[in-house]
Amino acid sequence: MGFDLIALKPKSEEYRRFINNVWGWRPLWAFVTKVCSDLLTEEQINGGHINDGVLINEELALGIARRLKKIIESGFAEHQAGSFQDRKDKVGMITCNACDGTLIHKYTGEPCMICRGTGKVKPMVTAYHFSIENLKEFVKFCENSGGFEIW
Repeated sequence: MGFDLIALKPKSEEYRRFINNVWGWRPLWAFVTKVCSDLLTEEQINGGHINDGVLINEELALGIARRLKKIIESGFAEHQAGSFQDRKDKVGMITCNACDGTLIHKYTGEPCMICRGTGKVKPMVTAYHFSIENLKEFVKFCENSGGFEIW
């Protein structure tokens, strides 16, 4: 699953869309809603997490971009990215859901390749990622989109 942000009035073809898979978008939008909560409505905050076309008008998109640029320049975004990675790194292993830790896949009866014979896996939450590069690309999109919808 992914999130496609469709520009309302893009300044160029390059800014027609901003696309992220779910693993990159959810942490990005969570960060945006954290630092821009006073700019966004509850509907926009919640709508950014689902693909239902929530509208971010041009004025708001520019406001988000301005706020994010300041936060990037201050070093706070870099700190948050590091904290996010640190939290992921500290997450412990859990019992493999495919074999329930038995090392034999529940559905195939074969040796479990999901956990590679260990009976343990990292939880799905560790698949999420937050990067400054993605945040900067989002800022450019906000500046040049003319507003957007989140699908």
